[in-house]
Amino acid sequence: GNELVIAAYKYIIFMNNSEEQVWNYSASHTFEVVGVGNLSLDPGLEIVSGDDSGVVYIWNSSGKLIVNKSFPVSVYGISVADINQSNPFDEIIVSTSNGTLFVLTNNGSVLWSVYFGSSTLLDTVSVGEVTEEFDGLEIACGGGDNKVHIVSSDGNLIGEFSTENSVQGLDVNDFSEEPGNEVIVGTTYPSTYQLYIL
Repeated sequence: GNELVIAAYKYIIFMNNSEEQVWNYSASHTFEVVGVGNLSLDPGLEIVSGDDSGVVYIWNSSGKLIVNKSFPVSVYGISVADINQSNPFDEIIVSTSNGTLFVLTNNGSVLWSVYFGSSTLLDTVSVGEVTEEFDGLEIACGGGDNKVHIVSSDGNLIGEFSTENSVQGLDVNDFSEEPGNEVIVGTTYPSTYQLYIL
């Protein structure tokens, strides 16, 4: 069966399929998100998380910390996927509190970044094929600027969609009977909650 990884306050908790804790990791800052992907030749998948101090962590499936990389901004969203489909490993996509979207290699090095402006707190990020016009997978991200940004696998902004309120969550997936994937977006405050399907 599958295992479960939880980001819970200042802990990352790894549980087996019997819901027993196998290992945990504690830090002095709050973990915001967690992702899982293939980042090495080791057996199993790696776990990636980021905290509110701007540190991105990578552990192997046994709980050994293999990367600890600091950024000057809080990490709010993480997705792990093979966006360019040219490497044997997945990339790490990180959305941050200052409006920067980072794409990292499997060892935490910055592959590229896109800056959307200091007032754009990027709360959420998701990866999938949004359009067939570009190679690789696209990245959808959104946050406090009331927009969904669509970025190509090589870091070019290829589309934006305005929302009534701050984007709090989104996902790229095949939600309909129509061909291709949709981007589903949830917004919140100040006054109304909206759900968009793009």
